[in-house]
Amino acid sequence: MVNRAIGVLAVRRGVSTTDAEALLRADAYARGSSSADAARRVLGVDAGSS
Repeated sequence: MVNRAIGVLAVRRGVSTTDAEALLRADAYARGSSSADAARRVLGVDAGSS
């Protein structure tokens, strides 16, 4: 799921997957959550339906 979210972010933002991963991790860090939680937010997935 995290890799899929990185790909989505890369396309949405027009950045490399390395930069997209950094964006995902930064969002998780800023919210005090995990990368998986940040990925769920990017993908619009409820936490209970992974």
